[in-house]
Amino acid sequence: MPNLPPAVLLLLAALAGLLAGLLLLYLIARGWIARAQLAGRASRDAEVATLAEQREAAVTRGSELAARIERYERDWNSAEQNLRKLSAHAASQQTQAEQLGHQLADAVADATKRRCVWSN
Repeated sequence: MPNLPPAVLLLLAALAGLLAGLLLLYLIARGWIARAQLAGRASRDAEVATLAEQREAAVTRGSELAARIERYERDWNSAEQNLRKLSAHAASQQTQAEQLGHQLADAVADATKRRCVWSN
């Protein structure tokens, strides 16, 4: 083995120490990163579960609201049909009342004429 000056040996020792330190730092950092990923995944899993529950609740609420809207629309249509029927019936009753009014007026006029004729 060739005889190396002490400065070169010191430089080689420093370089070997630096490489060993970098390797140790890499291994420690890799462990930190792995633990951080697991912790992040665990917190994300809980958050994802919560968000999934919220989504399900929102979908259910949306379905309920859609069903209520459909029911209200059916009720509205039914009420409109009922209103049309009642309006038509009211118009029919109004016409009949007018006819009865005219018949009553004619009957009163007839009765008045007969009274006048009998009283003479």
